[in-house]
Amino acid sequence: MDELRRAADLFAVGELPAERLSYAAAEALARGHDTPALLDLACLHVTDSGPAPGLFRAAMAELGIVADENGWVTREAEVRLRRAKEHATALLSGADIAGPHLGGLIHQLSVLASFPEASIGDPGVLWNHLEALSDYLAADIGDFEALRATILRGCRSLLAGPPYEPILNYQPSRPSLRARWGSFNSRLRNRGVPRRP
Repeated sequence: MDELRRAADLFAVGELPAERLSYAAAEALARGHDTPALLDLACLHVTDSGPAPGLFRAAMAELGIVADENGWVTREAEVRLRRAKEHATALLSGADIAGPHLGGLIHQLSVLASFPEASIGDPGVLWNHLEALSDYLAADIGDFEALRATILRGCRSLLAGPPYEPILNYQPSRPSLRARWGSFNSRLRNRGVPRRP
């Protein structure tokens, strides 16, 4: 059943394509899970994936994994929140602050900001602040250690759960495009890349 729960997680966030759903159903049948929708889904040819999403949803309802459309919305929010917390944990554990975890955290929070507040709290302000801090890092504006400490404070706020604490005392303005472009050019020059004419 764990494989089906993982498949439901991937499906909820749009990472399990319709062409792969029949394979997931066939694997579930091989493990002894048997429902009418699962059997129909497993019998679909990979090139006939049109009805696959509907059959997958029906199979998950028959198995009691995700009951209805509200269940899918809740599941997507839970998966995205779990992923955001994994990125936050990695950053707090010493991962490179300019590495992929900050981008992953910001992406998950940006999607979560559109979900109903009741299920996960409102991460919108936290997302906005982290995105601004990421822009400052990318443009090499401000004190790196202060930016890093503030980002890590945001990670701790996320892990503590709602209500999420704002990590900045003001609404940050984004570095201008000119400042970001100048910073980018200077980093390229420092790496020996010729400047554009």
